[in-house]
Amino acid sequence: MITPDQIKFVSRVIDKPTLQKMLKALRRAGFNVEKLDAGYSVTTQKGTEVLKAMNGSRAYLCRYAENLFVS
Repeated sequence: MITPDQIKFVSRVIDKPTLQKMLKALRRAGFNVEKLDAGYSVTTQKGTEVLKAMNGSRAYLCRYAENLFVS
């Protein structure tokens, strides 16, 4: 089992439409998506945070697990 301190994160500025598509895909995959005053938080069923998005002017500053989205 991977602990939260073993997860590698990347940070990116992501526009709102792209983030909304990412959140929709994560909801369908069974992740918990929570709307916060300052953005969004996504956790696994076990409570490990894998994505955090902070509101910006026209985009979000996002920090997410390195291999969360694979092409």
